[in-house]
Amino acid sequence: MELPARLRVPLGVRAPMAVPPGIEIGAVVAKGQVLAETSADGAPAALAPTSGRIVSLGEAILMNGHTVPAVELECDFEDRRLPEDHDAQQAEVQRELADSLDRVAPDDLGLWIDRLRAAGIWADRLHSPDLLGQLHQLFKRPVDTIICNLVDHDPMLRLQATMAGRFGPVLIAGVALLARLTGARNVWIAVEAGATPKWWMPLRRELRKASIDVVPVLADYPQADPTLLIYTLLRRRLRPGRLPVEQGVFVLDAVTAIAIGRAATREQAMLQMPVAVRDHLRAKSHLRIAPIGTSVRYLLEHLQLPTDGLMLLRGDALRDLPITADTVIAGGELTIHVLPAKPPVVPDPCIRCGWCEQTCPTSVQPAGLLEAAQRGDADLADHYGLGACIECGICAYMCPSHLPLLQGIRLLKRTRSE
Repeated sequence: MELPARLRVPLGVRAPMAVPPGIEIGAVVAKGQVLAETSADGAPAALAPTSGRIVSLGEAILMNGHTVPAVELECDFEDRRLPEDHDAQQAEVQRELADSLDRVAPDDLGLWIDRLRAAGIWADRLHSPDLLGQLHQLFKRPVDTIICNLVDHDPMLRLQATMAGRFGPVLIAGVALLARLTGARNVWIAVEAGATPKWWMPLRRELRKASIDVVPVLADYPQADPTLLIYTLLRRRLRPGRLPVEQGVFVLDAVTAIAIGRAATREQAMLQMPVAVRDHLRAKSHLRIAPIGTSVRYLLEHLQLPTDGLMLLRGDALRDLPITADTVIAGGELTIHVLPAKPPVVPDPCIRCGWCEQTCPTSVQPAGLLEAAQRGDADLADHYGLGACIECGICAYMCPSHLPLLQGIRLLKRTRSE
């Protein structure tokens, strides 16, 4: 995808924070140059996705829903690299990295966390929970299992499978590095059951060498959610919203594993991200590679889609997580649904059909949770299973009365966290 005129490069991952010192308005930067050093909150270094000039400081709304400080970069379309980035030097670096990977051990965890942060690598999305947060938890809680989650819920948006097919060896290198750093005895790549990817065949030797097993998982929505995935494969109960390391499991997706593999074998920083767009208006799907800091608006214009009068959702469509066209692409969710704007719906009274409870994958009682939200009753919310809800949105989709079940559940959770 062509570069936009400007990029809004995030300086953080989750919480708002003070803008790091040392950023100069008007400064000319090269591709991969550090715009802001890694902050104290554990965020990765902010790197310039391309060469250009810093024109302002502001904020960016990320695809994980958080608002963070950002640098606005005016691209010069020259893609100038750092002076030390020469082919010969890079080749030597790659040879040294390849030799050192065989000697990686759990004692090197801190060193590799620093390396990944310096390379601007992070992930904070449903199928690849907070990467740096999981890595830091390893100091307190060892894991025995690594799961690289390649299960795509939407057959029209096979982002993970596509990326794995294109960059299989790099993905394996990333997973193998994590296996050495964690000492996990189970190292699995979860793929859709019943669909044997052709790209596995030439990589069987590399998989065996790295002691990585391929495990089939039903792709029925919302099976790829870490809470359900871990329970299906290990019968361990992960509370929704918690990091998998709490249950001795490290979870990441193909895109994250590839980013780690590139940093480990090629010393490449994370300067761009793959994005899958489902155009429900024309029943088409698109996969594009976008520089970090690209706005959703520019992406839609590139695909010749309108940017106004539509409903834009991030992640799985049933989760009903709206975004605006000003949201920027980084390490958050990587799928976007473009749908017609839906008219306001006036709910009918609950008919006590029980469909919401029958279809809930974690056996909570959504209608009861809506009642608890209306009453503001925390005890009632616990009684009906608020803590087990993964916010998949199936209950709201199935409700014949169009009750705002998902909104009620999110209100309960937001009230509890305040």
